Amino acid sequence: EHELLELPPLTYRVAGMNLPVAGGGYFRLFPPAVMRAGLRQAGRAAGPNVAMLYFHPWEFDPDQPRLPLARLSRWRTYVGVKKTTERLDRLLREYTFRRAVD
Repeated sequence: EHELLELPPLTYRVAGMNLPVAGGGYFRLFPPAVMRAGLRQAGRAAGPNVAMLYFHPWEFDPDQPRLPLARLSRWRTYVGVKKTTERLDRLLREYTFRRAVD
């Protein structure tokens, strides 16, 4: 028999809504303080203190070829890519993380 472990992406509950802050575009679009607030909130939650973050490999490559996208899509796709590695490095120094497989 197999078990399935669901690890939902990190959200930050604010103003009665769950704001997605788990990674990907949210990691690039929102100020780092928003993800930190989500991590602090998850740390205070009852039950296991689990915060699933995710990243796409291309988000760490500021020199990747650009797709021919409309203006808004282009901004949303590429904004913050130059800072992704620095932001992740800082986050890894501030918090303790484990791989999902562990």
